[in-house]
Amino acid sequence: MHRFFVSTDNIKPPEIFITNSDVNHIKNVLRLSLGDKIIVCDDFRNEYRAKIVEIEKNKIRLEIIEKLPDKDIYFPKITLFQSLPKSSKMDLIIRQATELGVFRITPLITERTIVKLDSVSLESRLNRWKKITIEASKQSQRSAIPEITNPIELINIKEDVFKEFDLVIVPWEKEKKTSVRDIFSKESFKNIAVIIGPEGGFSEEEIKKLLDFNAKTVTLGRNILRTETASIVILAVIFYELG
Repeated sequence: MHRFFVSTDNIKPPEIFITNSDVNHIKNVLRLSLGDKIIVCDDFRNEYRAKIVEIEKNKIRLEIIEKLPDKDIYFPKITLFQSLPKSSKMDLIIRQATELGVFRITPLITERTIVKLDSVSLESRLNRWKKITIEASKQSQRSAIPEITNPIELINIKEDVFKEFDLVIVPWEKEKKTSVRDIFSKESFKNIAVIIGPEGGFSEEEIKKLLDFNAKTVTLGRNILRTETASIVILAVIFYELG
């Protein structure tokens, strides 16, 4: 069943109104008609099954059939701090991280980050990344779209950035002993930060800074992974360990 996201203001039980660009997609791409059913999600992860009862030029009115249970209510929130990679690799990372179920994605600028963004290119990339999260959320049938924040610089990060997390985890090629399973076999976590380094890896000073913030370094095996591979591998392993 097709899935769409609307502002909470557009949900007025027993009706839902779609007024954004999805109107054209529903009418002219999917060619849905009166009586067809879709899934609608709002800003607060509420999920509804509804049917189309009226189609206008710039608005579609739906009737709520039922409110669905929140399938993610007990699932831990994972924030991905992803060092900005070259070219379009970030697009792939964001798409796959969204499909896997991350709560938030924060682009990270590190000592060895090559990408330089001015205000114009940053706005363009943020808009593209947000579109990718919407598309991936629809495809993977998520009840919420992950947040994409503005980039932050690792050198300027303060300890309070990580206060909301009960686990901060960093894959690092020099960590040889502790695995993801070692950490998750001992404790349970509700709010997790995953920090991924750039193509050239973290500097020793950056690792020290993260360890000072009580981050835990983990190994992803003997092979050295690309940044776009490392992020997806560790997310997949974490979600697997979480069941």
